[in-house]
Amino acid sequence: MLLKKVIQSEGELFPFLDINILQDRLGWSIKLRWLAIAGYFLATLAAKYLLEFNIHYSYIWLTLAVLLLVNVLYFLIQKFLKGISFVTELFILSVQIVVDLIFLSFLFHFSGGIENPIYLFYLFHVVLSSIVFPKKYPYIFSTIVVVLFALLLFGEYEGLLPHYPIFNAQLHQNLSAIGLTLTVFVITVYFTTYICLTFMEIYRHSKQVIDQQNEELRRASEHRLQFFRFASHELKSPVVAIKSTIDSVLDNFGKDINPAGVDLLKRASMRSEQMLAIIKDLLELSRPRPKPDKQSIK
Repeated sequence: MLLKKVIQSEGELFPFLDINILQDRLGWSIKLRWLAIAGYFLATLAAKYLLEFNIHYSYIWLTLAVLLLVNVLYFLIQKFLKGISFVTELFILSVQIVVDLIFLSFLFHFSGGIENPIYLFYLFHVVLSSIVFPKKYPYIFSTIVVVLFALLLFGEYEGLLPHYPIFNAQLHQNLSAIGLTLTVFVITVYFTTYICLTFMEIYRHSKQVIDQQNEELRRASEHRLQFFRFASHELKSPVVAIKSTIDSVLDNFGKDINPAGVDLLKRASMRSEQMLAIIKDLLELSRPRPKPDKQSIK
């Protein structure tokens, strides 16, 4: 039902996206994932050898290694899987966001849980989903973020998940700290989603208004060109006939006409020639212009 609705209203729901732009966004997310993996790995090296945090780095590095392999799979799909539909690309992007959230949850868990503020990285995916997906759909990803975060906090609190401390502050067993952190996080996630959706709704509405006005201008221009084309064709034949008649009179009877009459006929012939030049310019203006390539516009 959801895919059917997306297919039927693709242009309305995604005025800023087409298949080419969405593929570029997927490629861009793959590149960002390379940077995130490398950055997090370097951060763990700094934490281990400079800050001397005592956590299980091997679990973090294993998670990063698996994410690296997953990103290689994404890259191969992006490179070799061609000719897929817009809806399929959206589905792939949705899967990538959810998988990223799961891996981020593992990294958050192995990196100290509630003691480590990296849970704010969840907001990156909240913003991304709010930009790409319209209306209520980003709230689905926001809810997934909240659920994963809450499961980790209460899993460590109940002892269902082991806690990997950074500061030995025992915050994972402090229900007040958990409740406060979760409350602030939930408010931040949903408020960020609301703000991004509000701005994107304004942009989408502006894009629709612009498209509508451009369509009206295109139709008006087309009607004007049709009028020019019709008027030019209708005017050309009589003007050509007038000029031909005048030139014929001058050639055949010019010697029998007084100089003043000859001068008038020559001026009329010259005016007719000027009129034909104007009609030619109108015909040039009324010729349809080739439409610009979408790829060049993008």
